[in-house]
Amino acid sequence: MRSIGTVEPPGTCKDCVTVGATDNVSGNSTPYYSSRGPTDDGRVKPTVVAPGDAVWSSNGSMDNSYHQLSGTSMATPITASSCALI
Repeated sequence: MRSIGTVEPPGTCKDCVTVGATDNVSGNSTPYYSSRGPTDDGRVKPTVVAPGDAVWSSNGSMDNSYHQLSGTSMATPITASSCALI
């Protein structure tokens, strides 16, 4: 598990949205691979969090094939698509 204050560059940049991951089941916990704020200068980071643990995604190797992936790279598309809908 990563401790508090583990946000690293480029996620510490002041003019960007940083996305963190949450547990996909309850959404109440942060998986070990997701950074936790605050930054060294006290800013709240990540800016937003979204489900990123065990997210179903298309496999691409076969038609109608899916697999589960985990990471902030799975939380970011969820965040981007939610912003687009808004």
